[in-house]
Amino acid sequence: MDIWKCRRQGRFDEAESKLNQLLQREPNHLPALLLLLRVYAQDLQRPDKAQTQLQGLTQKQILITKGRKSNDQSSVRLPF
Repeated sequence: MDIWKCRRQGRFDEAESKLNQLLQREPNHLPALLLLLRVYAQDLQRPDKAQTQLQGLTQKQILITKGRKSNDQSSVRLPF
């Protein structure tokens, strides 16, 4: 699964599909999440899809943070 090769060859729909498949298996794979945002915003010219994905990530961060005690240092925070 070479997502970068798909992007270099202009096969952006295929790159999107592969990234979504990867995220189905590993939903917290941050590099894949960030690359998917880039594919949506730059390659596919779909900033609306990037915004929707970003809102989902922000909501996920809120749920993760609310589910942990404030003094729990193991809390994972997304950089958004």
